[in-house]
Amino acid sequence: MRIDPPESTIPAYAFGGARPFGFHAPAWAEFVVSDHDGMVWAFQHCPLADAATRSWTAGAITGRYALLGSCRQEIPNWRDVILHRHGGLWRSLHAEQEDEREADFRSATSGTLWAIAMLAMVVMTVLAVESTFF
Repeated sequence: MRIDPPESTIPAYAFGGARPFGFHAPAWAEFVVSDHDGMVWAFQHCPLADAATRSWTAGAITGRYALLGSCRQEIPNWRDVILHRHGGLWRSLHAEQEDEREADFRSATSGTLWAIAMLAMVVMTVLAVESTFF
């Protein structure tokens, strides 16, 4: 009697890393996604979600795509898990966009504070010159 060790399933929060969904992606792939049934796809361009089929389509954008394999489980949050190549690792596209928004906000905030500081210096200079000569 042969007893196989239990196979672990991929947790829903651990899709990224060096091997997205546990598969090796082709060198041309920029995005890796999984549909609701667990089929893992690689796309050259960002895919579009098709809610009717609960899958991904390449949309009007031409480019390569390939089926990498299938996960052992369904992916209930399949629309939220779009992995983007970031160097040698794969990161969530939503996390990258959130980081970019935060960086833009920090840049805008620091620019606004710099402008306020420069305006305050101009006002102080005008007041100093006015009090000296008048």
